[in-house]
Amino acid sequence: MIDYNSNLPIANQFKKMLTVSFIVAFCALFYLNFFVEGFIITLAVIVLPLLLYYNDDINAFQTCLAVAVVSPSFRFFTLILGGVAPEKGFQMTWPELFFYIVYGLVFYRLFSLSTRTIRHFIAAVFVSDLLSNSVEMSLRLMSPIIPISIFKGLVLVALTRTIIVIATSYGFIRVKRMLVHAETEKNYAELLILTSNFWSEIYFMQKNTTYIEALMAKAFNLYKYAEKHSDNQLIVEKSLDLAREVHEVKKDYLRVIKGLEAITEKKLSNLYMSIDQIVRLIVENSKKMLSNEEKATKIYADIKSKTKVYYHFYMTSVIQNLVSNAIEAVELQNDGVINLTVYNEDKSLIIIVKDNGVGIKERDIDYIFNPGYSSKYSEKSGDAKRGLGLNIVKNIVENEFSGIISVQSECAVGTTFRLEFPVDRLIGE
Repeated sequence: MIDYNSNLPIANQFKKMLTVSFIVAFCALFYLNFFVEGFIITLAVIVLPLLLYYNDDINAFQTCLAVAVVSPSFRFFTLILGGVAPEKGFQMTWPELFFYIVYGLVFYRLFSLSTRTIRHFIAAVFVSDLLSNSVEMSLRLMSPIIPISIFKGLVLVALTRTIIVIATSYGFIRVKRMLVHAETEKNYAELLILTSNFWSEIYFMQKNTTYIEALMAKAFNLYKYAEKHSDNQLIVEKSLDLAREVHEVKKDYLRVIKGLEAITEKKLSNLYMSIDQIVRLIVENSKKMLSNEEKATKIYADIKSKTKVYYHFYMTSVIQNLVSNAIEAVELQNDGVINLTVYNEDKSLIIIVKDNGVGIKERDIDYIFNPGYSSKYSEKSGDAKRGLGLNIVKNIVENEFSGIISVQSECAVGTTFRLEFPVDRLIGE
């Protein structure tokens, strides 16, 4: 009773067959009596083809042989427990054995050995139902000839159950597609956030190339100065080595940047996203993060623009940074609220990120966009955190989008960041 051509281990095949058998046996307890005593129309014959369809890694005929043993036996014992005499119970259940054998054989021939299209599935369900019911009815009537009125009823039963099976299967497919779509959206949102963070790091590396070039120039000037003014040949050689090593670092640095840009830009740079999609993805992702961390912070978004954004990964990085800062600003409050407002004004896109957090001290406002500035400290080491977020935000807003970023803040009241972007720059013109 095992399909050796299946990729599923034998033990797992056996477990699946038993599971299907017991599910069908349980469903067989829900039935209506039809035509003659003992002949029943059960829920099992609706469930069975669905189980065979969605468990295509086990042999359909062998599975029905297992069902042919388990289901009638299960029903026989329930009849005995219900007070039916054993002889009577056996008489009522033994034809079901042949019902499931015929069903499995026909279904296996018409569907499992075919191309497994929906057309073959419909045909297999209908024919298997009709033939297996006809065999069972003949055995119960003890005659190979079934009255035409009963046969018409069997055709109607088979047709009705086939319609129910197909409708149920279609419902499963729809639900599965919805779940897959939801999972795809979730994965895409996470990928977008990850990619935006990745591009922020690339952007920071690009900014650092200026400092590396300046360092290389200083190292080379040091070498030239030592060569001209120093009699110590070791100092001259070390100065030259330093200039060479800085030059090599610069080349490697640029090579890494170009490689990372090539990997990501080919896949993502030509994909436009509308600003409402970007903001909604960030808001939903932030809400899930807050829920997982059991934080009471509320995030609201009022989006009145569908402006397309070409470099959407940069825009995502900007908004994500501001939202992350806002979450940290309100994390000690039980009534923390973050509001995002997005709208068009003339030929500009306006984005406002507002929180009711701790605020920024007045003396710090002029420094928050400086590289290295941070008011956050590591809880473990006590060291100041890197402080690149707002510096990168400002650089991207101004240099990549020709935009303007401004901030208003008051201690114990909250902070508001306002971004203004020319629409033509956002869409890549």
